[in-house]
Amino acid sequence: MIDPPRLRLATESATSRALLALERELGPSRATGDRATRERFASDESPVQPRVPDIVVFAETAGHVETTLRIAEAHGVPVTPRAGGTSRVGGAVPLAGGIVLCTAALSRIVDLDRRNSIVVVEPGVVLGALHRQVEAEGLFYPPDPSSWESCMIGGNVAANAGGPRALKYGNTRDYVLGLQAHLMGGRTLRTGRRTAKGVVGYDVTSLLVGSEGTLAVFSEITLKLLPDPPSIATVLAVYTDVAAATRGVISVCGAGILPRCAELM
Repeated sequence: MIDPPRLRLATESATSRALLALERELGPSRATGDRATRERFASDESPVQPRVPDIVVFAETAGHVETTLRIAEAHGVPVTPRAGGTSRVGGAVPLAGGIVLCTAALSRIVDLDRRNSIVVVEPGVVLGALHRQVEAEGLFYPPDPSSWESCMIGGNVAANAGGPRALKYGNTRDYVLGLQAHLMGGRTLRTGRRTAKGVVGYDVTSLLVGSEGTLAVFSEITLKLLPDPPSIATVLAVYTDVAAATRGVISVCGAGILPRCAELM
């Protein structure tokens, strides 16, 4: 296990007041201090030492996210956003205790625009389900982290996830066109665009992608799609050592052939 940094924790009285306010505004089914429930949200798939949060909120709408962040700021309680909890880098571990804000229930594909090659999703959409949905329309969303069958888009955006296909297609940031994002205190921002070209103003969207929940919580994500490749070919090459394999990959790329992915087995 990796020991977490020492952070100042919210006081017990602050978390108690926050829980009462959350239960009052969201209902007890969406905000809980139950110990067994809290323990389920103490860790992700990383080796970071778990920490049990004081409160877990199950958001089902953007309004629930806004309310949680407003109440958390008012009572001085930290918030850790969480989608699928598959992070390998500790992004979903509530190091400062406080509130875990789970967005897994925001799981709709809001709009799939085939003509403009974009899809609008909520953060709880599972990546594998998105792959299948867009490929059924002849489109392609390249990012493929190793947990693609269970990870969620919100976490992918927060971590700027990549995967083997990043060699050819890049990481999540290269496909995020716009965001609906919520700041601590409950303020909502809409960043980015729904168009292929966007050159005016600050690129706030790119700033938020990869911020690991430190800047905002996402409730809606607009993604760029590509045409689905008409065919895929796999080549297995056998080398005597790693150095020879490395030279082989360099030679292929140097010849102007950029593989979809290259994996050392």
